[in-house]
Amino acid sequence: MLPAWIDTVEASQLPGLTRVARHLRRDLDAVTAGLSLQWSSGGTKGAVNRIKKIKRQLFARYVPPRSSNAYCMVVAELPG
Repeated sequence: MLPAWIDTVEASQLPGLTRVARHLRRDLDAVTAGLSLQWSSGGTKGAVNRIKKIKRQLFARYVPPRSSNAYCMVVAELPG
């Protein structure tokens, strides 16, 4: 079914779709496997989301030092 659709799209000469069809044909085995096999990346996505949540929480607690005040203090202390 997919190869027939790819042939139809390539015959249509529509630039955007023909590019997609060309890339689908190039990786046809991987596309077919991805569409037909039972595969889930839900566990991985859940772990990544949990890590991102922890990083956001830690970043929200971090207050960077105000370097502009430190710079002014150093300049004020220079002889001259």
